[in-house]
Amino acid sequence: MPIASLSRHAPGLFTPALELYHLLPLHMPLTLFLLDAPFGRFAPKGKKWVVNGNISWFCMEIVAPSVLLWTLGSIPVQLSTNSAVLAGVYITHYFHRAIMSPLVLSPKRSDVHIIVPIVAAVYNVLNAYCLAVGLAFYPAPQSSRTLWCLAGWAVGFLGNVYHDEILNDLRRPDAQKLVTSPSKEHEKDKKAGNGRYAIPRGGLFDVVSFPNYLCE
Repeated sequence: MPIASLSRHAPGLFTPALELYHLLPLHMPLTLFLLDAPFGRFAPKGKKWVVNGNISWFCMEIVAPSVLLWTLGSIPVQLSTNSAVLAGVYITHYFHRAIMSPLVLSPKRSDVHIIVPIVAAVYNVLNAYCLAVGLAFYPAPQSSRTLWCLAGWAVGFLGNVYHDEILNDLRRPDAQKLVTSPSKEHEKDKKAGNGRYAIPRGGLFDVVSFPNYLCE
């Protein structure tokens, strides 16, 4: 079903939401090259408009599965089997990303400026709503490659969890740091882990800068 046909059958908010979603890349030249997002090492030092890193991460990410489930529940359309599976893996991903990661697994994260969770929550609303409407009115086709796709998702999901845990380990001052060789560089990184920042080692971190995002 093409987008034009989907728009005719979908709820009235779908078309403006999708158009707004398509405008989001316009911010990239500004945010990628000129601005430093106010979190982590760039977080404001004062307390004004600064919020807890773990709680803000939960608040902005829980929006995605909540909006997806709310939208699917409000649409009088029976999901196809494949669409239901896709919704399930989305919820599984965000169960880890929104609940397990910030509230259970992660040590204390750096405080962030409140604009960060607000912007992320707005993006998650648009993304989850458009995905939910697409799953309902544009069902994923049956394919002999479905199991292979699920296997690929599972590998990426486990890779995301694994590399997130390497980063979490660097935030645990009493945890054994993941050191892959006794070289001076690695020993320096190990000592840095007891302070504010350290270079992660192990897994795909020796190949790419952000394997947690690559796997995601």
